[in-house]
Amino acid sequence: MSIAPPPGHQPGPPAIPPAPVPTAAPRRRTSARAKSIWLVVLCAMLVISSGSIHSGETSVFSPPLRFYAGLGVAVMLGASVMLVWRHRWPVRISLGLIILTILIPTSPLPALLALPAAAADTLGFRRWGLIVGTFLATGVSFAWDVVARTSYIAMFVDEPAAGTPERIALFWAVPVLAAIAVTPFAATGIARRLRMERDTAQWETVAAERNVEALHREVELERHRQELARELHDTLAANLSTLSSTRVRSR
Repeated sequence: MSIAPPPGHQPGPPAIPPAPVPTAAPRRRTSARAKSIWLVVLCAMLVISSGSIHSGETSVFSPPLRFYAGLGVAVMLGASVMLVWRHRWPVRISLGLIILTILIPTSPLPALLALPAAAADTLGFRRWGLIVGTFLATGVSFAWDVVARTSYIAMFVDEPAAGTPERIALFWAVPVLAAIAVTPFAATGIARRLRMERDTAQWETVAAERNVEALHREVELERHRQELARELHDTLAANLSTLSSTRVRSR
C-alpha cells in the first residue's frame, strides 16, 4: 500500500541546479583582446628599436652578427604576435619567447609579458623554472644592451662610450636590473593563480552548501513520511481492533 505524503509537502526535494560558472562578458573579452593587440604593438616597436641598434651601421657587432640581429628582428616580430594567444598556450609561448630572447639580441619585453600567464597556469618547479628562465633571458638581453653602442642602461649613468671601463662596469647591474624587471611580472602571475584558486574554492563552497540544503530537505521529508506512516499504522491498528471487538459483541 502506497503512502501519500502529508498535505502541503512535495513528493521529493526540488532539483538543485548546478552552481553558476563565472564566464567572461563579451565586453570584457573585447577589452582583453584590445589590450593584447596594444601589447603586441608595443613589443614590436621595442623589438624594432633594439634590432636597429644591434643591426644598424653604428652597431659594434661584425657584419655576420648584424645580419643575425636583423634576421632576429623578423623572428621576434612574429613571436610577439603570439602574445595574443598567451592565455591559451601560456607555457609554450613563454618558453619559446625565453629561448628566442636568449638567442637573439632583442628586447626582453615579449618574454616578460608572457610570464604572468605562464606563472598563473603552472605550479611548483615548472613555475619557478619559467621565472628563472625569464630572468636569464632578461639578463642576456640587458647584457646585449650594455655592449651596444647605444645603450638604454647607459643613459642613466652619463652614457659612457661602448668598450670603456665605465661601460663594462655596468655588467654588475645586469642581474639586479633583470631581477627588478622580472619580479612584478612573476608576482602578477602568482597573484592571478591565487585569485583563481580562491574563486574556485568559493564556487565549490557554494555548490557544497546547495547540496547540504538538498540533503536537509530530503531528511526532513523522510521524517515527515515516517511520522505519517506511524500515524496511519496506529489509526489502522485502532480501527481493526474496534472492528474486531464489534464483531465479537455482535456474535
